[in-house]
Amino acid sequence: MYLQNPHDEDCFHVHDHHVENHDQPSVVTDQEKRLRRMTCNRESARRSRMQGKMKMERLKTQVEQVMASNQFLSDKYVSLLELSHQILLENSQLKKALSSFQEYYTTLCYGKRDDDHMPANINDFDLNLQSLDQPY
Repeated sequence: MYLQNPHDEDCFHVHDHHVENHDQPSVVTDQEKRLRRMTCNRESARRSRMQGKMKMERLKTQVEQVMASNQFLSDKYVSLLELSHQILLENSQLKKALSSFQEYYTTLCYGKRDDDHMPANINDFDLNLQSLDQPY
């Protein structure tokens, strides 16, 4: 005796004999066997469709989660690009300020001053470093 489908308790078979839940074999006609087989096949097909629908729902949920994660990461990427741009601008301003201070220091230490490029004193520097006080 074998179980054709573990979910269908009425689908027990013993070669040509049909066995009810009471385990009492009886001879069945070919028509009865065919009807029983059709019923079992329909039930199996119904379960297969249900499993397919459940799998499809799980996949849809996964797609939604991946799309939400992708959107979050895309937004984070854009935010980091903007922050990187701000930092590069600030870095450029700081390098210019450093260069000006180095030239000014050289002038103070060695008395060399190019009147076209060098301010007369430190208060004449135009650093324009307002971005240093702004949060990112």
